[in-house]
Amino acid sequence: MLVKDLMAKNLTAIDKDQLVSSSVELMRKRRVSRLPVMDGGNLVGIVTEKDIVAKLSSSRVGGLLPSSLRVSSIMTSSLKTISPESDVIQAAKEMIDCDISGLPVVGLRGELLGIITKTSLLKPCLSINKIYVGQIMTKNPVSISPNARLVNAGRLLFEKNLSVLPVIDDGKLVGMVTYGLLALAIFNVREKTDGKHVDKKIRQATVSGAMRLSPPFCHPDSKVQEAAKLMIEERLKGLPVLDYEAKLSGLVTKTNLTKLICNKMKV
Repeated sequence: MLVKDLMAKNLTAIDKDQLVSSSVELMRKRRVSRLPVMDGGNLVGIVTEKDIVAKLSSSRVGGLLPSSLRVSSIMTSSLKTISPESDVIQAAKEMIDCDISGLPVVGLRGELLGIITKTSLLKPCLSINKIYVGQIMTKNPVSISPNARLVNAGRLLFEKNLSVLPVIDDGKLVGMVTYGLLALAIFNVREKTDGKHVDKKIRQATVSGAMRLSPPFCHPDSKVQEAAKLMIEERLKGLPVLDYEAKLSGLVTKTNLTKLICNKMKV
């Protein structure tokens, strides 16, 4: 299968001079986690939910509002790209090796044709019916309390190189937090708080105000195709894996499934 068969073509892009607040709103509206950044007709970067969290949670931003920051100040400008004629397995390997979640697809003249992401790679996993979640999941995943600070959740996601944090209260799964949810929560705090108090408000904000409540989950004996289908339908970066006593036993993410594709659908 080739990249051109899986890539997203109808892209929502943003101009480098637009405001960070516009990128947050576009991501929320389009339900995407990254936007190509353009300068005229040229691709000059990518802005992701992770970029937004990193910038808006930094005390160096001070009391600045997202409505005063430009996309060019937070985007990633050093880009890895891929050809539409490349094999999907090559795309998966590039993502794993470079620790990225998406690759702009460019033509011979450098024009942007589409983008292939770890979400795109969920589709081939819909045909995997002989491998189970328990065989590929991350065991003993990092989790967080609903009473923990948002900034601590962000720090865990960055330091542990995670995309999803299950939220556990009294041994039970109660929620899930991602970069996207953190970006929206921190954005709202910055927009609604007086500049001189904003850093304090961000430090005080807790996971409970940002998490997705009662997230979908699967079991270790769920088939990979079932997990992939649920992740596509619910637009999830990962699924908590619960045993039959409702205890968290693992986490299956887009990265786990991307690695499976790298291994040519073999455990």
